[in-house]
Amino acid sequence: MISIVDDDESVGTSTKALLRSAGYEVQTFASADDLLNSGVLSETECLILDLQMPDTDGLALQRQLQGQGCRIPTIFVTAFGDDLLRRRAMESGAVDMLHKPFDATVFLAIVEKALCESSAGHISNMRLHELAAASLAEKGYVEVTSVLTSDEAAHFRECSDCIDALANIVREIIGARERKKSAANESG
Repeated sequence: MISIVDDDESVGTSTKALLRSAGYEVQTFASADDLLNSGVLSETECLILDLQMPDTDGLALQRQLQGQGCRIPTIFVTAFGDDLLRRRAMESGAVDMLHKPFDATVFLAIVEKALCESSAGHISNMRLHELAAASLAEKGYVEVTSVLTSDEAAHFRECSDCIDALANIVREIIGARERKKSAANESG
């Protein structure tokens, strides 16, 4: 899934329509907080972030996600661009930064590049989410080895980034369960 965070509703809507026409599953959010509270972050395989938004801007959101161990490829879009902002975005790990309005063909090529990079050499975020959910589903604790393929097991022995990403997803699932129980106890 691709998540778009842009406070300009018309940009979010048109970008979502473009991506859906290319066959992608897409969600749009008006702010960083909307994305963070949505519950879809673990399923997100590419982020399209507006660089300048009220409250939390795109760069701040990217730093926050990186601090949490999320390694989602990010493409920045902005109506206000200069070389300094572009350099900051690229130094922070962005796949690219485009100026609004952007060319649809160029944009889709960059999205494809981001999605290819996200899976290059790592277990995809979607698969990590599946592993976490499957290992927590019945037993209530993580026994990841019971749901790994032999290739995935070999990869985990070599890749601490994927181990960290899986741990973050597990924490997210457990946190969501605890919030749900807490809310049920408060209302009951």
